Amino acid sequence: MIKFDVLNRFSGEIQFTAEIDCADSEPHCWKLRLAVQWAIKTGADLSDTDLSGADLSDTDLCGADLSGAKLRRAKLSGADLCDTDLSGADLSGAKLRRAKEDFLREVLKMPGELEFLRDAIRNGKINGSVYEGECACLAGTLSKATGKSWSIFKDDSPIAIDASSPRERFFMGIAEGDTPETNPISAIALEWTNKAISIRDSKKETNQ
Repeated sequence: MIKFDVLNRFSGEIQFTAEIDCADSEPHCWKLRLAVQWAIKTGADLSDTDLSGADLSDTDLCGADLSGAKLRRAKLSGADLCDTDLSGADLSGAKLRRAKEDFLREVLKMPGELEFLRDAIRNGKINGSVYEGECACLAGTLSKATGKSWSIFKDDSPIAIDASSPRERFFMGIAEGDTPETNPISAIALEWTNKAISIRDSKKETNQ
C-alpha cells in the first residue's frame, strides 16, 4: 500500500492523496487508475483533477464527478460513463478506440438512419440510460429513426442490442439535454456519427 498524490489541473496543488495497493515501481497511468477508483469509493473530489494519461479502460466511472478534469490521452475504452459529470472535461486524445470501432461497425448496418442519429445528438435528444422515450440510448434512437416501436425493433434489429457493449456504455455518458456544446461525450458521438456518414457516402461513390 502506497500513498499517491492527485493534483489539481489548474493550480498544480495536491487535490487529494489516495491510498492504493500497488508497487511504487508501477507506471504512473496505472497508479492514476487506482487513485480514481479509490476516490470514487471514498468520495474524494475528482473535479478539476489532472488525470492525463490515466488508464481508465473498463473502469466503473458511473456517477463520478469528473467535471473540469484533464483526461488528455486517458484510456477510456469500455469505461462505464453512466451519469458521469464530464462538463468542461478535457478529453482531447483520450483513447476510445474500442468504443469507436464498435459504434461504427454497428451503426453502418443502418446507413439510412445516420442523419436522424446526428440530429438527435445535436439537439440533446440522447439519453444513454433508457431504450424508450423522447430521448433514448443509441439503440433506442436508431429504433425511433426506423419509425418502429421498440418492442418490434428489438426483436428484428439489424444491429446487436447489447447494453453492455462499448458503444452503449459510451453513450451512457450522455443525458437528456446534453449537446456537443455542453458535453464532451456528446461531441465525440457527433464526430463519430459524421465519420460514419462519410464512410457510407464513400462506399456509395465507390459502388456507382
